[in-house]
Amino acid sequence: MVLQTPRDVARELRRNPGQEYELRPARGPLLRVYARHSGTITIWKPNWPRPLTGLVNLTEVELGQGPYLVQRVHDTA
Repeated sequence: MVLQTPRDVARELRRNPGQEYELRPARGPLLRVYARHSGTITIWKPNWPRPLTGLVNLTEVELGQGPYLVQRVHDTA
């Protein structure tokens, strides 16, 4: 799905807690994003030593510039 703003991305993530997503911004690196059941969001960025955790609101600083292609990551286990 394509979402236009960071607020749209955060809203979609909170609707499906416990799911991991791959997020491709129009400008910026590919990200892995996980919504926790507590309502916080974790982002894995390439070349970062640790993920960004405990985020409640998302901005272009964390996600890059939109629009954003958001795809659910399917478990292969």
